[in-house]
Amino acid sequence: MKRYAVPAILAILLTTAILAVTDTNIVRDNASETVLWNSREAYLFVNIIHRGYRFSTIGYLIEFVKEYFYAGATVRNESYTTIAFKITEDGVRRYAPQPISFQDFRTREGIVYASHDRQTWKLGDTTFGQVSADEQQSIPPTGPRDFTSVGGWSRRTMGGAYEDLQLLFDGKAPATLRMIQGRETLSIDLERRDGKADRLVTVDVRARRVNRGEYDATFPEP
Repeated sequence: MKRYAVPAILAILLTTAILAVTDTNIVRDNASETVLWNSREAYLFVNIIHRGYRFSTIGYLIEFVKEYFYAGATVRNESYTTIAFKITEDGVRRYAPQPISFQDFRTREGIVYASHDRQTWKLGDTTFGQVSADEQQSIPPTGPRDFTSVGGWSRRTMGGAYEDLQLLFDGKAPATLRMIQGRETLSIDLERRDGKADRLVTVDVRARRVNRGEYDATFPEP
């Protein structure tokens, strides 16, 4: 019996060592939405937060035990993506995604502005760009989180409140933004008067296992 004990112990130690150094990479996304609109056009901004968890295989098993006792896992990395859409009666325009989280979307003289890290950005032809120091002085300050008919514009922050929002262009109701929260995905549809629906964006909100390359690409080193 004793002659088998040493190999068995070594095998256990080797297995434990392998499990301790083998990484398990988990990514989980969530999103909030802001709609800014007037009687001619609407802008939909989707802020996606990516949270990363990296464990050894043993650590991954420990997290299951912690979850059983309602103790949340420790977030190791975070990154962001903002996707913007412009909606008119003629159609939908999607802007290039940016790896930044924006807040305080507002307008002045037809230009859309947003804030990031105490800096003001404006929406150009393809995406957001930082404004100059001189232009910064003329941009309106941030206002309340939601407002209605201020200078002809209204804003609603949808994060967590998944309800339909009718877009009233010139007194009509040409489209409805519909937020659909499922167990695995969060989707936003644009439903038009003719009954046709366009899916603007889908966010996978599951905690999903990814390989190291995908994890590192989602959370690049600064």
